[in-house]
Amino acid sequence: MITRRALMIYNFGIAFIFLAIGLLTVHTMDVIRPNRQVEGQSLVQLSREAIVEEKDLEQLRSRTLFYFALAQDLRKAKTEEIEHGFYDLRLVTFVVAGIFTLGGLLLLLLPKPGKD
Repeated sequence: MITRRALMIYNFGIAFIFLAIGLLTVHTMDVIRPNRQVEGQSLVQLSREAIVEEKDLEQLRSRTLFYFALAQDLRKAKTEEIEHGFYDLRLVTFVVAGIFTLGGLLLLLLPKPGKD
């Protein structure tokens, strides 16, 4: 037989687990956020060689501006996509935790067995 105490432990325990998962997504978002310090060293070296070898400065400037804008857009799109995914996961975990907490609170409102 399932007891009232077991149901309360079940509801509040699962709510706590989902709350912990939601809080971990907040922390994880800070950990995996793209960092400008981490760049491919081979890409940096190839870019430097191409810049040094280019003779036409105006052509170099126009290509640099184009690729700089492209890199900014790609970085922004990647960051927005990751943030949106984590926001969705965080929202779902907090909603599920809230539902289980509500279930536990409703369980507290039930009359105790044996009382008339």
